[in-house]
Formats: sequence, structure tokens, C-alpha cells
Amino acid sequence: MKSNYWIKSGFINLMQNGMNVLLAFLNFMLLIRILSKEEYGAWVLLVGTVSFLEMLRNGLVQNALVKHLAAGTEQEKKRILTSSLAISLTVTSILILLVLALGPFLSRIYAYEDFGALLCLYMIVFFVSGLQNIMNATELANFSFKGNFVSITAKQAILLLFVGYCYIYKVVPSLRQLLYLQIGSAILCTYFAWLVTNRHLHFSRYLDFHWVKKLLNFGKYSFGSSISSSLANNIDQWMLGALLSKSAAASYNLAIRITNLVEIPTNAMATIVFPQGAKRSQEKGSSSVKYLYEKSVGSVLALLVPAMLGIYIFGDQVIHLLAGATYEDAAPLLNITLLFVIFIPYGRQVGIMLEAVGKAKTNFFLVLATASINIVLNFTFIRHFGILGAAYATLTANIIGFILSQYMLHRMYKVNWWAPWIYAWQFYPSLIDKLFLNKEKK
Repeated sequence: MKSNYWIKSGFINLMQNGMNVLLAFLNFMLLIRILSKEEYGAWVLLVGTVSFLEMLRNGLVQNALVKHLAAGTEQEKKRILTSSLAISLTVTSILILLVLALGPFLSRIYAYEDFGALLCLYMIVFFVSGLQNIMNATELANFSFKGNFVSITAKQAILLLFVGYCYIYKVVPSLRQLLYLQIGSAILCTYFAWLVTNRHLHFSRYLDFHWVKKLLNFGKYSFGSSISSSLANNIDQWMLGALLSKSAAASYNLAIRITNLVEIPTNAMATIVFPQGAKRSQEKGSSSVKYLYEKSVGSVLALLVPAMLGIYIFGDQVIHLLAGATYEDAAPLLNITLLFVIFIPYGRQVGIMLEAVGKAKTNFFLVLATASINIVLNFTFIRHFGILGAAYATLTANIIGFILSQYMLHRMYKVNWWAPWIYAWQFYPSLIDKLFLNKEKK
């Protein structure tokens, strides 16, 4: 039964993350050909800003909801859901007001007059996605992933259909039209998520402030970690847009998009490990952390490294095939951003495991330190080295974060940084045995 959970959940989440990244990549391939480099750069900055806000809200709500809902009684689950919804709506409202106030300032920073108005329009998507996040988190807490797969994937698929139509018939959509489409797809996907999850959505009549406080006490560190992590993930593109140009942000985004293709297994494993880690820490204590961390990182590395080497060897051809000669300046960037791939599984699983065992505060300070280093390095390196400075700064910050996290995990749980590589090596014969030899035996 345990093996079936990991295999089935792993397959569904790998499919979800794979389809999500693939569809996003196809959208990117078409948009980069339809829009001018300046317009595409503005779209990257717009989507990146809203993604940052979504990570802030989800960081405060999602992990706390999954952790407590997975271990709660039936009566507690009702109070947990009501409290989580109240927190989500409150945070969403505050962030929307903040965006309305900062819109004109961001228009001046990015030298794009319509940026603030577009960002305000995007807040409709932001509000609706908050409701979908509650439903998706509820499904995760019940160890189900199908609704997440369909609702999240459908949003990218709808955009792809529209962008594909524009590409075939030589139509150049405005950014405002793209946002109208995003609003419609967000509403549709949220409705589907409700259809799948409504049997688990049971709310209490009254708001339980005990659970509000409990969820906030856990979520505040996840919230802080999300702020720091989001800054670390987006600061390079934002600074390129502000210090250099929107075109520089567009070229850097191309390198990051290609690198994200390699990261699919990392995201899939993170989704599986968190609810399982929360359950195991409740039943077996923190002793289960060492094995679960090393094993999950090793499995991810086994899938990442071959893909990373392949893209590294054929990087120039990949860029030319995907974006054409306009984005040839992304080739040296890709050679650097691919190196992120080695360190990302270590960092991502550290955060997942620490929050699963209730050490969100420790994870917050770890992510905050890494993000602060990344911000300082990006500001310094971009001014001195231009567009390459963003890649060098983020790589350096990842290396420093890796050293800090592994030292901490070794002190706390005796985790060894090289152990995942042993599991990665063992992954291949184990996979061959399960796929082929077991069949022959049967």
C-alpha cells in the first residue's frame, strides 16, 4: 500500500508538473514569437509580480492547512478550513490594496505606462486563485492529487489554445487581452477544483480564533520563507528590468525557462513529500527526516543530472530552435543557470522537510539568509557585469545556501550531503528491476 502511494502519487505529480512546465513552455515559445522583445519582457515582469504575491499568500495558508488538515479529526477539519479561508481572504484583500497603491510607481520603474493598470486587472485572477488554492490544499491533505492535476494544467492549456490561434492566424494580442483570458480560465479552473474537492469542503458555522492563531503561528514562518524564496526566485529578473531593460529580463527569462524544464522532478517530489513528511513526523518523530530527505533528493538528482547534461551539450541549438536569433544572448546565461539545478533539490527539500516536522521558523531564517545574500549579490553583480551578473549572483547565493543548509541538517539530523548521490546511483538499477525484471518474474 505504501509503495502504491509513492508510485501513484509520484506519477500523478510528475505528470502535473511535467504538463504544467511543458504547457507553460509552449506558451512561452509562441508568445516570444508573437510579441516584441519589449512586450514579452513586460509580460514576464507582470506575471512574475503576481506569482510573487501568490507565493506570499500561499506560503501563509497552504502548508499550515495541509499539515493540520492531514492530522486533524473530522470536527477539527471544519474549523481548520473555515480559519484558513478567513486568513486567505484577509491576506488577499491586503495585497490587492497594496498593488492598487503601488501600480503607478511600478509603471515608472519599468518605464511601461500601462503596467500599473494591467497589474490591477490581474488582481481579479489573484482573488480567484486564492479560492482555488484552498481547494487544492484540501485535496492534498486528503492524499489525492487528481483535481490539482486537472485544474492547474487546464489553466495553461486554455492559454495555449488562444496563443496558438493567434500564432496560426498572425494575430498580435495585447497584454490586456491575455489578461482577460487569464481571468476566464481562472474562474473555470476554480469551478472544476470545487467539483472535485467539494466532498471534503466542510466548514464550521463560526470562526474559531484558536485555530486562526494556531494556523498563523505555523504559517507566519512559511509566509516569511515564501517572501524570501519568492524574492530569491524573482529578484534577478526584476533588477534586470529596472537596472537594464525589459529586453534583458526577456533574455534572462528564456534561460530560466529552459532550466525549469529540468526542475520538473523537484517540484513533483516536493508535492508528495510534504503531506507524507507531516504524517511520518506525527507518528515516528523527527528520526524519519534523515532517510526521507536523502532518499527524495537522491531520486530527484537521478532524473535531473542526465537532462541537465543533455541541455548543456546542445544549449545553443536549443535556444536557436526555441527563440531564434533574437535571443542568442541567452546562450551564456543558460550555461550558468543550468548549474542551479544541482543545488535546487537540496534547498527545496530542506524547506519541505523542516516545515513538515514543525520547524518552519528554522526554515524561515535559512531562506531569509539566502535571499538577503541573493539580493545584495544581484544588485552588485548586475551593475558590474550586466546581464551575466544576475546569473552569477543567483548561482553564488545557491551555493552559499547549500552550504548553510547542509551544515544545519547534519547538526540536527546527521544528514550527509553525499548520501543522496548514493541513492541516485541506486535509482537506476532499482527502476530497471521494477519496470522490466519484475514483469518477467510475474
